[in-house]
Amino acid sequence: MAYAEQNKEQNDKNLEERRRKLLHLLECDAENEKNLLEVYTERSKGKSAMLIRSTALKQARDLEKAKIAEKLLAEHFRKNNPDLRELARVAGQNHLVDGWREQLNERSELKQSETMNEIVNEEIESETKKRDEKQAELLELQRLQAKEKHLEHLRQQLDELNSREKEANKLVEKEKALIKQLAQIDRLEKERRKIEEKCQRELYGRALLHQHQTALRKRSEFIQSELKADLNWLNQLAEQENLDYENAMEKKRTERDNVLAMQELIECELKKEKIKELELSELQAYEASRIWAKREEEWRNETVARQKLLQEVIEDRRKQVAEQLAQNQQLQREELASREALLEKIENDNLNDKLEMRTRHEQAVEHNKQLSNQLTEKIRADQLREDEVRADLEAQEKAEQAYEEMLRQEAENLRIKEKQLKNLTYYRSSQPYSNSSRNIYGR
Repeated sequence: MAYAEQNKEQNDKNLEERRRKLLHLLECDAENEKNLLEVYTERSKGKSAMLIRSTALKQARDLEKAKIAEKLLAEHFRKNNPDLRELARVAGQNHLVDGWREQLNERSELKQSETMNEIVNEEIESETKKRDEKQAELLELQRLQAKEKHLEHLRQQLDELNSREKEANKLVEKEKALIKQLAQIDRLEKERRKIEEKCQRELYGRALLHQHQTALRKRSEFIQSELKADLNWLNQLAEQENLDYENAMEKKRTERDNVLAMQELIECELKKEKIKELELSELQAYEASRIWAKREEEWRNETVARQKLLQEVIEDRRKQVAEQLAQNQQLQREELASREALLEKIENDNLNDKLEMRTRHEQAVEHNKQLSNQLTEKIRADQLREDEVRADLEAQEKAEQAYEEMLRQEAENLRIKEKQLKNLTYYRSSQPYSNSSRNIYGR
């Protein structure tokens, strides 16, 4: 009886020890699950970190499995010990059934923990994949926006270049017009000289003293024709100035006013000559000589003054056109330098764009290479994990089969010993009867 109580206490201690170890194992699994959930919530920054954590957790599980295997071996040693087998026989089959049930529960909990770890790992990988895809979409959107901005910048540069070319063409056309105006001024000056030469010839080659009245009339007609020629010449000069009057400044407007004043002066003199021509018809012969000399002096003075004014007008006009031509040429030089700077800037931008595109291409190739390496590493890690799980399952199945075979042999040995014990008990119980019979017969 004392032996049975001692055996029961020992079994209770063993059961309590196994429960404590199972509780510790469950706490470890709970801690591992908590770590996995924390990893899942924090969204690990890389698959390498996840692989390290998964490997660490797997090593922890392998360590726990090794401890369980040691415990099972110790249990096996205790059960193979003759004294311990005797205690197990007395405990009965119920204790063995409870042990098997506990082991099955432990195995089921381990499988559930591994399944939970796999689910968490899959969710982490899914979240990482989504984050990578979102990052790739964001990078692609930024690339498209940068490309669109660059194209807009190129369009602006081309528009500016076209505008500069149009401005340069306008300056060239204006230069041609100014050169044409200078040529026209030279032509007008030559015409003016011809008029002056003709005036000199008429002044000294004609007119006889005995025909003063007729000479005065002819001279008046000649002066009128000369005034008309000067007026026509000034009209041509005024028309030329009207071509660029819209772009003229204050100085140019003053010069134009001078030309108009000269026109009015000549028109006024022309009217006076017509009046004087009418007065000649009323003159007497003796007065013609006196008036001829007086008129000749007036005509000479007026001609000199008019020629001087006309020469000043034409010189001012030539100076004005020359200044415009010099300004136009300066603008052309500045425009040429500006266009060359713009073209150089466009070439530099194109070169920088090519370098940037090459850099982006190299980065994309490197990124794809990294993704390929990560995928290969993941496939290798998954394959390794599957091989380890398969090896663990095979080892566990072999251990279970060996353990079941051991239990079967132990049960068979217990049955054999129990049978032997029953036979021995029966033999001992029948021994006193045989002795008493021999005593009776011996008497």
